[in-house]
Amino acid sequence: MKKTFMPIILALIISAFSIALFSPLCSFAEASEPIAVISKFKGDVVILSFDKVIEVDRTGMPLMSGDHVQTREGEAEVHFNEGAIMTISPFTSAAIQEREESSRSALGNVAMFARRITCFVGKVWFKSVERSPRHYLQTPTAVAGVRGSIVSVGYDGEQSALHIEEGSVDTVGKFVQGFFEAPGFSATEKSAVFKAIDKAATAFKNAESPLQQAEARVVSMEALKTVAETLKSNPDPTVGQLDGNLAYQAAEASVFAAHAAVAAEQIREKVDIVDQEIKAAIELGDEKKAAQLRKLQQQLQNELSAAETYQEAAETAAANAWRGVSEGDVQKVQDSKREAENSAIKAQDAQKNAQNARDANQEDGDDSSLPPTVEDKREDDPKDYTR
Repeated sequence: MKKTFMPIILALIISAFSIALFSPLCSFAEASEPIAVISKFKGDVVILSFDKVIEVDRTGMPLMSGDHVQTREGEAEVHFNEGAIMTISPFTSAAIQEREESSRSALGNVAMFARRITCFVGKVWFKSVERSPRHYLQTPTAVAGVRGSIVSVGYDGEQSALHIEEGSVDTVGKFVQGFFEAPGFSATEKSAVFKAIDKAATAFKNAESPLQQAEARVVSMEALKTVAETLKSNPDPTVGQLDGNLAYQAAEASVFAAHAAVAAEQIREKVDIVDQEIKAAIELGDEKKAAQLRKLQQQLQNELSAAETYQEAAETAAANAWRGVSEGDVQKVQDSKREAENSAIKAQDAQKNAQNARDANQEDGDDSSLPPTVEDKREDDPKDYTR
């Protein structure tokens, strides 16, 4: 029999007398200890861990609170620290998180340690143990609170599925209950989260230079935005409002910070290129050209210093935005997002100044006697680089 999930808290939230306080879905933005490990795997499995995507290549790889595990033609088994087990079917995207959740209301304070497992697409099987914390198995459209249970949860892009092998659950939202097969590849075509993480995995796999790695981190932050966007419509207020709406704004702040890092890396690359050109000019005995390039190098260093300062400010603001999510502080999240955006704009302005200085220098002199630079190669083959 279905039961209403946390009915008193829901009623109080609707009455505007209660707010949830918790760590955000992406709580890995803060330093923490692993909460689980990959105990078994086969095939194509990746982990989205905040600003990077890691390919699973061995057992024992740690998982932090907020990590996403995604499979293509592969599967994975996860062992949590207290002994609970989760298996992730092929073509599945799932996130895990642990946090203290509490509500403040006219009835007093209620607090508990909870674990949330979110299946964005595919199928997840979960078995808890006696000492496991309160568990919530959820999808973008529904939540099931379980304890002492063996449960499978799935999502095909349209419907949420729930199969209870042992125990009982409390639910919010609509589940189709009973045994179900994993939806497979076709469901991933309807999953924005799966596509976003897949895109981030590809970006990291192809990233070689520091600049390309910084650009890949932008893609991973965009994936976190997609995650939060997907959760906005979840009927559980804790998930929909905070993991969805507030976390989306914090993810935007992280995207801005990632763009600031790209701007700084673009200038750093120019500094390295000019350093090579100075050495080449000296080898050719062109002291006039070397002096001209040293002047340019100093201009670039000044812009790099400015960009690094703005990058640090953007990253600090993004971290504050996530803290605002954990505190349920809407104003703090919004203010921090604006700070991150403004700092990112300033970092990008520094990059534009550096590019203008570089362009002016190239117009003032004939570089044909110097060996081709990375920038020259980019112009010859622009498809291989992200501007």
